[in-house]
Amino acid sequence: MHFEVYNRDKPDKYGVKSYQLYDSSDGFCCRIEIYTSVNKNPPSAKGKTSILVMRLIKRYLSVG
Repeated sequence: MHFEVYNRDKPDKYGVKSYQLYDSSDGFCCRIEIYTSVNKNPPSAKGKTSILVMRLIKRYLSVG
């Protein structure tokens, strides 16, 4: 699986992209997801960002 991402506009052209969910009260990292460019879900009318956010917060919905 390929984790490296190319960004021509950055001084360091290659890197690893990750998405993280943090607790706003104490800054604790609750979830992290490494970008792999593999799309496991079918396209959504709301877009890729909506799918990503829902995947990160899924276990925290209706908790309190």
